[in-house]
Amino acid sequence: MLSAYWLQAQQTGIVQYERTTKIQINVNNLPEGAPNIPNERKAKQELLFNDSTSLYRDVIEDEPEAFEGGGNVRMFRFGGGNTQFYKNFNSMLLLEAREMFDRKYLINDTIKLQKWKPQPGETRIIAGHTCYKATLTITATEMFGNTRRMTFRGGSQEPSSDTTVARTPVPPRTIEIEAWYAVDIPVPTGPDTYGGLPGLILGLYTNDGRLSIVATNVSLTANVNKDLKQPSKGKAMSRAAFAEELRKIMEEQRANMGGRGRVIMQ
Repeated sequence: MLSAYWLQAQQTGIVQYERTTKIQINVNNLPEGAPNIPNERKAKQELLFNDSTSLYRDVIEDEPEAFEGGGNVRMFRFGGGNTQFYKNFNSMLLLEAREMFDRKYLINDTIKLQKWKPQPGETRIIAGHTCYKATLTITATEMFGNTRRMTFRGGSQEPSSDTTVARTPVPPRTIEIEAWYAVDIPVPTGPDTYGGLPGLILGLYTNDGRLSIVATNVSLTANVNKDLKQPSKGKAMSRAAFAEELRKIMEEQRANMGGRGRVIMQ
């Protein structure tokens, strides 16, 4: 079905988005200085597409990669402001290019089926296009790579020595994604890894309020083929391998903070 929608498109274009990420921190549990951390971060991103591929990427802005919040709190931009999501709908290839601390990564994956639920009767105008609503329920673990948000807590508290206490597994937290797609642009793609709807996603929100991605401008006359190139630079690895690499990076940063504090990656 994805390929059928995509082949009907026969058009190229570019969409500008504004991404807002809420930074939710309980300042009462943090050392002095942590309240200086901003409560949200805004970023500009763009989506280039043609009849077979799409490329979603950051718009490079003059913004520091790291932010010192004080009180043993350090926040990093997850991806260093140079993140790209490349999709090829003929081969179902998904490539995610990231850059962190002068290290480049190329994550190899495939486009996954997303079980969207249409919400008939609900419409919204975004960037001049009538959009229809669909929802998707995922776990917080699935959401991690898309929200670009990860927190690593550290402190002086020692683990309990009582090994007889049984630990009850905590079920993963679920998140509902709300997407608004334009059927007059019949290409099944959108921000990050999201897509698979009978129209381009122009608005995307999480029900916990932590993430919103909204189109601010759509151009269907732009010829983007020369810029729509498959990323090739970076250390190639699977998504699982990248998650392990990210864990090591965060532990390195925590070690640089003396083994205490909190590392937040946005």
